[in-house]
Amino acid sequence: MAPQSDAQLAYERLLLQLPTTEAQRLTRAGTPLKASQAFSYITSGYTENLSAIKKDGLFAQHADDAVVLRDLPLHSTCEHHLLPFFGYCHIAYLPAGQVLALSRINRLLKMYSRRLQLQERLSAEIADGLLEMCGAHAVAVVTEARHLCMELRADGSCGATAKCTALRGETSSARALLSLL
Repeated sequence: MAPQSDAQLAYERLLLQLPTTEAQRLTRAGTPLKASQAFSYITSGYTENLSAIKKDGLFAQHADDAVVLRDLPLHSTCEHHLLPFFGYCHIAYLPAGQVLALSRINRLLKMYSRRLQLQERLSAEIADGLLEMCGAHAVAVVTEARHLCMELRADGSCGATAKCTALRGETSSARALLSLL
């Protein structure tokens, strides 16, 4: 049997807060191991970086047209309650001589989403990362998400969606891009 990780031990201690029979059943079912593996996955964005995402994904393109991606699935974890928030991310940018492969934009979203987050910061990090990677004239990011920390707690705001925006680069161009999202 492999030694237990610190995360596994922490989950076991957490389960001890439950009635004894329940804690024993969940421990025998492997819940601490599964929970620590899940936590490792949902925080795997800390091990990624922009240069690895950008590598071989930038292409010369001398067009003045916007690049728009809508309805990218978004799954992240609230840093205050360690509960999920989920929804969609919409991204638009105005290239400045080069474009980033579309798959790399999705990887950028995943990298920042797989960290403990605030939705507001997530929107800003995506915009800043895209601007840094491809030097766009302007970037607009909109995230729309439901937060289980709101829905599962006493206020029970079921179905409510939070919407956050981040605009970077040339102000008038960024505002114009926002209208596309």
